[in-house]
Amino acid sequence: MSQHPELSGENFSHKTAAIFASESLAIHAADAVRAALDPTSARVSVLFPSQAQIGRAMEPERKGILLTLVRAHLWSTLFGAIAGTVLLLVLAYAGVAWVTQSPLLSAAVATGFGAVAGLMLGGLITLRPDHSPYIEAVREANGEGRTVVIVHAASGKVGAEAEHALDQLGGHTVRTL
Repeated sequence: MSQHPELSGENFSHKTAAIFASESLAIHAADAVRAALDPTSARVSVLFPSQAQIGRAMEPERKGILLTLVRAHLWSTLFGAIAGTVLLLVLAYAGVAWVTQSPLLSAAVATGFGAVAGLMLGGLITLRPDHSPYIEAVREANGEGRTVVIVHAASGKVGAEAEHALDQLGGHTVRTL
């Protein structure tokens, strides 16, 4: 168990996709990556052009995504409220008149604005902007009739290893953070 809070609720939150011109090359690459990576640290699948439900293949952990949404909002709201309170204390220490003359109202406003800013940050995290290039590349390749190898990795290190291996095997890769 990690000693710091995890924002992601997914077990395999790092994704790597490699686009291949033929099914045989993709299958060979998938087999090679499966053999190279620890099966407990990554899941490797092949997305064929005729396959339905490509969204589920790209993002299979629905419950993990929901947990990410909840965690990101809770932790960022807490962080924002604390940051607002720290800002209030700095302003009070500096002797800012509107803070020292009305400390309770100032505390409520600073903490509230900090919490709202944290909620907005949580929303940005939940949007997962690092996944957009990955999703777009896979959808485009699938629409063009190309085969895609998808690796869901438990860590960024394993994702980078998968990306390197797939690059070596001739795939055009795209990876999330």
